[in-house]
Amino acid sequence: MLCVAQPAAAQAMFPLLGFVNDEQATGPSVVHSSYQGANNAAAASAGHSQQRIQLEPSQLYAGLQAVSLAPASQGADRSAGPNLELLLKEATEAYRAGDYSRALALCQAVSAALPNRADVLLLMGAICYQLKDFQQCIVYNDRCILIDPNLAEAHANLANALQQLGNIDMAIVYYQSALRLKPFFTDAYNNMASALVAKGLIPEAMDCYMQALRVNPRLVDVHNNLGDLWRAQVRIQTLC
Repeated sequence: MLCVAQPAAAQAMFPLLGFVNDEQATGPSVVHSSYQGANNAAAASAGHSQQRIQLEPSQLYAGLQAVSLAPASQGADRSAGPNLELLLKEATEAYRAGDYSRALALCQAVSAALPNRADVLLLMGAICYQLKDFQQCIVYNDRCILIDPNLAEAHANLANALQQLGNIDMAIVYYQSALRLKPFFTDAYNNMASALVAKGLIPEAMDCYMQALRVNPRLVDVHNNLGDLWRAQVRIQTLC
């Protein structure tokens, strides 16, 4: 499963795997004004020739981590009334409990009053991801990026949805932008590695796993994923 970035209130229940505080990330920002705008970048990069090792589908790493949501301070509208904050709290609790349909309905009520609140849009995108409505997940995260282009979690979550829909080139573009915004975002490295494996770019995928382990050497899932990739390569070389 993919690692989905989690909203402020939900983060205690669904912590980011090896997530590093904002103060530790010093990389430059990258802005995609819209999903359509980034499509051109993906098309341009897709033509580059790279060494590829093709794996059977059964050999591909299928363990994308769940999605991440942003810290509470990001995208919050301090002018929101107590009733809206209560609705948002209820939405977060419903999300934690796995009642995604109710969580989405509550978020939609908040978003109708506060359409430019990025953390609400991010939560709505995460809910749609859990509901497997990946197209709507893309819409919400794209709106989130338009409001707060520096929110790395929105870039990563949009990439996760794109990867689920099979749009691997575009997913990689958004993983890269998430990592430029937050260079120590281990979930983005881990999930981008699976996208690279799907394209047969094994050395690049291994490098992503190694980058994640440089940030946090205790990431057990990443160690397992990297080991699985090495074993798959050994099997392929043995058959050749």
